[in-house]
Amino acid sequence: YQRRVHGVVTGTELMEFTEEKWTYTLSRPQVVFARTMPQQKQEIVRRLQDRNEVVAVTGDGTNDSPALRQAACGVAMGIAGSEIAKEAAQVILLDDNFSSLVAGIEEGRLIFDNMKKCIYYTLTHLTPEILPFLLYIAIKIPLGLTTLLILTIDLGSELVSAVSLAWERGESAVMQKPPRNIQTDRLVNRQVFIMSYLIYGVWEYFVCAWIYCWVLIHRYGFPLSTILGRGIGFEKPEPMDDDAYFIQTNTIWPSVKDQYNNDFVKYRIAAIKETHAAFLMAIIVCQLANVILAKSRYTSILNFRPNKFMHIGQVIGICVAVLVIYAPGCQTFFGTNNVHGKVIGLALPAIPIMIGFDEIRKLLIRRDNKIVKALTDY
Repeated sequence: YQRRVHGVVTGTELMEFTEEKWTYTLSRPQVVFARTMPQQKQEIVRRLQDRNEVVAVTGDGTNDSPALRQAACGVAMGIAGSEIAKEAAQVILLDDNFSSLVAGIEEGRLIFDNMKKCIYYTLTHLTPEILPFLLYIAIKIPLGLTTLLILTIDLGSELVSAVSLAWERGESAVMQKPPRNIQTDRLVNRQVFIMSYLIYGVWEYFVCAWIYCWVLIHRYGFPLSTILGRGIGFEKPEPMDDDAYFIQTNTIWPSVKDQYNNDFVKYRIAAIKETHAAFLMAIIVCQLANVILAKSRYTSILNFRPNKFMHIGQVIGICVAVLVIYAPGCQTFFGTNNVHGKVIGLALPAIPIMIGFDEIRKLLIRRDNKIVKALTDY
């Protein structure tokens, strides 16, 4: 039997099939089943599914309806198909043109890829948002970011940029890849977590922590050793038990106390408000670069066309940052303060560094570097 079968099996032969023949036939790279009955079509689909195959079935007649219903994706003909076949199918091919299936598969792959990009982009800024609270609890340093500012990022500066990734064009090799393995290739997989949380999430927090330390230590004179373990209540507009210690160890306070009418609480609140604003600004700056990285998973961004919706989202993110940080009414509501120009200069180099690093990563993926692909090819 194995020598005789070259890829064509009739319905009559199927009636005499043993388990061994089913196993051998379905293991062939290409098989044609001819003149089969409705129950046999359904049996073929079921046995393929038992082999963990994702089965799509096309059909136009009533006899095809059991197989259409059994398949993971039943495709009925919109013009020539019977009503029963259309009811059993999940997809109706309106023009009865099988080449439309190729276009549909390409569009489906594009949607899946763009959803992954959106998820990666959205998850990345969670690391610099969550870590300040964990450190606040663990080592009691002043909060770098408030919950209100986190909502400002999630619902204000990030929303349009994240949605704009839905308009990205497909990458050049989108139809050259084999079908994804539904058992392992999830929408959110290991590589997405590594890229968003461990690589760029940690990098964004590093930039934010650098800005945080520069504002508190260099600009306002709070040595890191003095605020460790004393951050509880640092942002409250009332005297703290540690204020006397802060005054004694602060290196900037003696030269600026006249500007604050010798009110150290006012000085401390100004420091933490500018720290919050600088932290917010650092996240938004990093995400301006991150949304550019998310345009492609392995193709150089130099080969991608501009996305006007993405640029609109970036402009909105910048406008949100400017309003929240510098508008007087917004400062009162969001608890922020004017950010010194040097802080912006310290954050901006993060953009070319992120883009350059990611271009190297994508180049290694295109050159089939096994380690880089295993860890970062999401």
